[in-house]
Amino acid sequence: MQLALAIMLLLFFPETSHPGKRGIDKLQPAPASSLWRSWKPFLINPLRPLSLLRSPNILAVVSRIPMS
Repeated sequence: MQLALAIMLLLFFPETSHPGKRGIDKLQPAPASSLWRSWKPFLINPLRPLSLLRSPNILAVVSRIPMS
């Protein structure tokens, strides 16, 4: 069982992949000067996860959780 889990970790987790084989490793780094020009701030909406409650299935599960 443990051997099967170890093999699955090696095959499916990107942290265990070989360097240079992933697509992100093949990208050329951008120069530092162009990085600051292309950077744009973004806002994080802390209430956005509440939109998940619009799904009837999730709403049914959450409504059964006791709030104590």
